[in-house]
Parts: sequence; structure tokens; C-alpha cells
Amino acid sequence: VMASAAIVVLLAPHGLNAIFSALLASSIRQSRKERILIRSMKSLEVMGSITSICIDKNGLLTSGPKTLV
Repeated sequence: VMASAAIVVLLAPHGLNAIFSALLASSIRQSRKERILIRSMKSLEVMGSITSICIDKNGLLTSGPKTLV
């Protein structure tokens, strides 16, 4: 997918928005297959810059209703 995206951007830079949208949709589809819920596009963008996640001994990532600790 990334190689195809690079070729399309080189051939038609104005198609960058379409490529970006397709890559985001692909990421969301892959996340759903792995049972990962993404509630907003902004959170998907931020996930790329996460370097570490701290969890307790039980491995829980949430506290209460859907709040990342």
C-alpha cells in the first residue's frame, strides 16, 4: 500500500488527499480486524507518536468508562 501511495503521489501530487484518506481507511479496517476501537481520526493520528504505554499488573488500559489512563 505504501509503495503504491508513493507512486501515485509522484505521478499526481494533487491526489494526495485521496491517498491520505485511503491510508486512514485502511488503518481503521486493520484495527477493526484486531479488535481495536478508534473513536476519532485525531486519536489515530496521535497513535503514531506514542512511544510508551503504562499499564498495571493486570494489563488494563482503561479506568472507568473508556478513559485511557
